[in-house]
Amino acid sequence: MIHSPGSPAGVPRILAQGAGPIILLSSATNISATGAITGLTALPYTPSGVVRVYVFAQAGLVAGLYYATFSSATACQLYTDAAATITPTGITAGAYTSNTTEAVLVSSTVAGGSMGANGMLRVETLQSHANSASAKNIILRLGGSLCGSYGPTATASGGLRLSVRNRGSQAAQVMAFTSIGSGADWVTPRTSGVTTTAVNTALDQALTINGQLVSTADYMILEGYTIEVLSA
Repeated sequence: MIHSPGSPAGVPRILAQGAGPIILLSSATNISATGAITGLTALPYTPSGVVRVYVFAQAGLVAGLYYATFSSATACQLYTDAAATITPTGITAGAYTSNTTEAVLVSSTVAGGSMGANGMLRVETLQSHANSASAKNIILRLGGSLCGSYGPTATASGGLRLSVRNRGSQAAQVMAFTSIGSGADWVTPRTSGVTTTAVNTALDQALTINGQLVSTADYMILEGYTIEVLSA
């Protein structure tokens, strides 16, 4: 049986974890030629320091994660380096248009064989988002296969808790997920049954946490996440 380095059978090993905001931006009234964005839908707070933001492709701007600093809850400056010293160039100034396709906010590699035939992945996310009637989807995929999703409406925060278990084979999984609320409704079970996939975890596979907006006037903030593997 193959185990993750330093992770004996049954002992959780953290693959990825973070609590710095990763923001899927709304549409905005303006983006400058050097990546200054103004007129965003107001976030619930002004992020401090350098954070990550996901922007969709514009003329002269490639889609993906950028670094950013915020001067207010509705305005940010994009950077291409973690030190926030290099701004993008060559962008065609105008309105910034968000998108309703999935955006990869986090990607972590599950090493081939690290789960074993009966191991599991454990994922928990925390998010805040626009309090609107449209869904703000948080989506988990393993090797591109859908493992779980959560699309809250008319709420300002929440999250997703998911376990993905190999069921006696490294190429067969079963899973179910719960949404995370607050107070008495901290964990809300699904009303539907379990989900199955057939991803070959004997090979390296990407586990991604994706965001998706139904309305481009909304935003989503991945406030924190933890991805663990338990080998068995």
